[in-house]
Amino acid sequence: MYVLFGSFGYLAYGDETKDIITLNLPNNWTATAVQIGLCLGLVFTFPIMVHPVNEILEGKLKKIMWFQKLNNNDAENSITGLGKLGTYTSRAVLIIGLAVLASYVPGFGIFASLVGSTVCALISFVLPASFHLTLLGSSLSLWQKAVDCCILLCGLIFAAYGTYNAIVGI
Repeated sequence: MYVLFGSFGYLAYGDETKDIITLNLPNNWTATAVQIGLCLGLVFTFPIMVHPVNEILEGKLKKIMWFQKLNNNDAENSITGLGKLGTYTSRAVLIIGLAVLASYVPGFGIFASLVGSTVCALISFVLPASFHLTLLGSSLSLWQKAVDCCILLCGLIFAAYGTYNAIVGI
């Protein structure tokens, strides 16, 4: 789906295709509706993406002595008001830090392309196919192994090509 979307975008706008594809759209109500839909999609998926980072951060904070004292309430072994404030503050600092990082990265499209081509290609193509081959390899038919190997090879090619293009773009 991503390949088709990117291909159609390039066919429609050619070499003048901007990093953020919605900037290529005309200034009318349909383009605005698409942009609003994308913004809503980001608003609802961002917490899902940040949750693992937040869990790691809060896990590290809970090991720090002053944060443990801030959280413990001897009366009921529950989180105190100051503990909740500390947790919410750490979450706010994380979000603000990510927003500042994203706004100060020059050529964010190139950065997103680098991350997408390396991490996303590996997570969506290479790892599932390799796990499937490793875990079920002996019980798979030759055709299933060939499909897994093809997916694995394509994922590695996508990752290498995208990484190369992103580094050249930098």
